[in-house]
Amino acid sequence: MQILYERRIESIETPSIRCYLPRISGSPIRTIGSWRLCGATARLGYVTEAERFGWSFVFHLLVPPDIQEYIDQAALSTPWWLKVDGAFWKHPEGPSSNVDERADHPAVHVS
Repeated sequence: MQILYERRIESIETPSIRCYLPRISGSPIRTIGSWRLCGATARLGYVTEAERFGWSFVFHLLVPPDIQEYIDQAALSTPWWLKVDGAFWKHPEGPSSNVDERADHPAVHVS
């Protein structure tokens, strides 16, 4: 079995217990990259919640300076996550960002 999460004292964003995930048919666990998601959403017509809502939360250190002045909300119990209009998997830090140089990075803002 592979340990997925183990709670650390300094973080409140992890599960409170150890979680295990058994291997399924010997297959490794994989993430979906941004470009694979791009193909899947185009083919299936899937629209993520961040796209429907028109915004998503972005970690404060990743918010571009040109957007910071427009931030008006943060998550109540995790104020380092900021509401950024236009943030979704194709523009992970907001409209001025893109995944062109990060095609193999895990897709984010997907639900």
